[in-house]
Amino acid sequence: MATEPIRIGVVGASPDRGWAADAHLPALRHLPQYKITAVGTRRADSAHRAARRYGAAHAFTDPRSLAAHPDVELVAIVVKVPDHARLVEAALAAGKHVLCEWPLARTTEEAARLTAAAHGAGVVNAVGLQARHAPTVVRARELIRQGYVGRVTSVTVYSTRGVAAGGGCPPPSPTPSTPRTAPAPSRSPAGTRSTRCSTCSAGR
Repeated sequence: MATEPIRIGVVGASPDRGWAADAHLPALRHLPQYKITAVGTRRADSAHRAARRYGAAHAFTDPRSLAAHPDVELVAIVVKVPDHARLVEAALAAGKHVLCEWPLARTTEEAARLTAAAHGAGVVNAVGLQARHAPTVVRARELIRQGYVGRVTSVTVYSTRGVAAGGGCPPPSPTPSTPRTAPAPSRSPAGTRSTRCSTCSAGR
C-alpha cells in the first residue's frame, strides 16, 4: 500500500541563501516521503519566487498562516535562533508536527518550555542535528569511546565551507585509523588531552 508523502511547509525558505536554500529544500525535493506544499519568507516577492522554484502551491509572509493551512502537516523552521520560540509555538498551536533547526532555543529554560509544549500538543517534534552523522564527527566519537584521547576536557572545532572553493572542500587531513598510527594529540594538565577536529560542507 502506497504511503502519501508528508506535506511540509518551510519557514525561512529564502530562494537566494541560507540553510533552506543550501540544504533543506533541495533535499526535500528529492525525497519521495515529503512534498513541499508551502514556503514562507519575510517578503512576498521572495516567497513567491521560492514557491515557483520548489514547486510549492502556497507562499506566505505570515508564518502563523502557513502553519494553520490545511495543506501543511509538518512545519520546518529554518531561521535564526531568536525567532525559533515564537515560530515553534505557532506551529504547535496549529497542531502541526515540527522540525526546528538547531539550536532549538536561546536558553535552556526556553528549550524546556518548547519541549513541554511539543509533548503537550501530542505531535512529532525534532531538532535538526544532521551534523552528528558527518564522517569527521562520527570518527571523533569513535576515538573518544575507544579512550584514545583520554578524558576530554575541551574541544576546538574548525569548520569550513566550500563556497569559496568552487563548491568543493579542501582535501581532508589523514584520519587516524588506530592509536598506533594516529598522531598523538597534545597533552594538557592533569594527564588529560585536548583534541581538534575539522569539518567541511560543500556550498552551493
